[in-house]
Amino acid sequence: MRESRKTRLLIGKIGCDIHERGALTLLYTFRDAGMETIYTGRYQTPEAVATAAVDEDVDVIALSDHTGSMPIIAAAVLEELKKRDATDIHIITGGLISPEDARVLNQMGISGNYGPGKPLDLIVEQVFRDVKSILLLGSGLLGLMGFRFKRRTRHSRGRGRQTEVGQKKSGEDLFPIAFCVCFCIWQWLVVSSPWAVVSPQGWIEDSF
Repeated sequence: MRESRKTRLLIGKIGCDIHERGALTLLYTFRDAGMETIYTGRYQTPEAVATAAVDEDVDVIALSDHTGSMPIIAAAVLEELKKRDATDIHIITGGLISPEDARVLNQMGISGNYGPGKPLDLIVEQVFRDVKSILLLGSGLLGLMGFRFKRRTRHSRGRGRQTEVGQKKSGEDLFPIAFCVCFCIWQWLVVSSPWAVVSPQGWIEDSF
């Protein structure tokens, strides 16, 4: 698994949105929760945010917007991350997000679409949970393909984003792989299967 280190989060504001009080509040909230935080400032482009996220080796991008354009902004950032082979960076969004926009963002794979009034401690908790889930899922999928983890650097600047290099698995890897398989089966039965008892919208859709 990934070397033990603090969660790194970048807050980005794209376009002509002049509001930044919420972004600054979250910046200090995430910092006080033990994360390493970076703020791009206002009036950024998707290219600039994606480049900064890769260069700064972040785990999460938090996009903030109060113009009603979040689905467009998020789609543009996702595209830029794809160009940089950095789709493992998780995205959350916040600002003025309508219920319809929240549904669109959820379909894009973006969770935590927070609206005004969302308790800060719940936002922090979800960020930590999302990062942990991403690492667990990545470990499980690579394990199922017969690989175990070894570190290498994606790019040369700073710490360098860590990616996984595959080697043949040994017997000691079988327990975590079995655990991940069981967890995925349980999640499918509870949420996504025809017998599901929980609606996906019920546990990932938030209003901000």
